[in-house]
Amino acid sequence: MYEALSRWRLVLRSFFRRHYRNDQWPWLASHHQKATQRDQKALQPDESPHNVGRNHCKPGSSDTHVIQPSLFLVCNSPFVSDISNMISRCSWFEGIPREGLEQLIAAASIKRWPVGSCLHTTGETTRSVFGVSSGRVRLSMSSALGHEFTIIDLESGAWTGHQCLIGDQPRMLTAQVIESAEILSISRPVLLDIGEQYPVLYRNLFHTEIHNSRRFYELTGGMLFYPLRVRLAGRLLDLLEENGQVMDTGVMLETRLSQNDFAHLAMGSRQRVNKIFREWNERGILSMEGDNYLVTDIENLRLELEIEEE
Repeated sequence: MYEALSRWRLVLRSFFRRHYRNDQWPWLASHHQKATQRDQKALQPDESPHNVGRNHCKPGSSDTHVIQPSLFLVCNSPFVSDISNMISRCSWFEGIPREGLEQLIAAASIKRWPVGSCLHTTGETTRSVFGVSSGRVRLSMSSALGHEFTIIDLESGAWTGHQCLIGDQPRMLTAQVIESAEILSISRPVLLDIGEQYPVLYRNLFHTEIHNSRRFYELTGGMLFYPLRVRLAGRLLDLLEENGQVMDTGVMLETRLSQNDFAHLAMGSRQRVNKIFREWNERGILSMEGDNYLVTDIENLRLELEIEEE
């Protein structure tokens, strides 16, 4: 096994974690004052029209092929404990004293989002950050030709959207609900005020962003320089590590994913992914149990990460 391949394997294991917290580059604290002044009268989530002339994916919509942002409702009392737990556990807010956390909790809102609805879309501007309390949200990028690459599926405890703190910069990723989700949101003015009181917020975000940016570069390198079979095996192994259920017959992937999903995860066509899965099935590496993948030979799947130099 080559050193580069070993590094790629480590990357696959370390990058796709539920604690992934970012979707953009870190911001500079110098933007804080201007953004604060701009938002003094905008303490509510952004309700202005977005991207005139484009279709919109709105709360409550089941239109899965339109990816657009939506608004939030005020928190209902059953969600208060969820909000408190989410904020208290978030690495962004480590070191902020209790009174600061209470301000965040009081200002947060939470809502259930149906499958197909979108927190934000590529090219859009928003004024909130988002935390996933339950369900699953997919971060992806797409081209004008319709090609899509899935970065990661965010699950319970993950946060995203902090790019909004530097102003009205467009989002580079789309965040679409894949499984019905309860999503917490905090508006930009609130976070800017917390950052003014407790600068440790910016330090936390800077450290998180540097860490995840490095992971993203490594992921990009893997996608660019390794064959589809290796990419597919790596992403499947990582999914099994995070969401696998050990059974007598193998390891079941509890998350239901289609071959089209795997194509987006590994940057390949559905037809090529289907061919590789069919071959693995014939070799006894995996099989389908209903709508779930069952890996019956995990060691041989790991061997798919090995490549030979031509």
